[in-house]
Amino acid sequence: MEEYLEESNETSKKEEIIGLYDKELYDEMMEYHKLKHAREDGKEQGAKENSKKIAKEMLGKNLELSLISECTGLSIEEIEKIRRNH
Repeated sequence: MEEYLEESNETSKKEEIIGLYDKELYDEMMEYHKLKHAREDGKEQGAKENSKKIAKEMLGKNLELSLISECTGLSIEEIEKIRRNH
């Protein structure tokens, strides 16, 4: 058993093994960040779509574009585009 432990310790210290371990950790970290950013992008996209929906409803009530922009955070140009498309 002691012999096995000594051999394991020596092997784990080899540069190539450490490099593989580091690469595995790096790959896991990169995957985590990709997923995190995808999730954040999805949330931002959902918020933007919600703002467009609200703007469409406000346009239906003939509210001023500046008020719609202020309430939704959309630009006047974005709101005008929504009005043209619906």
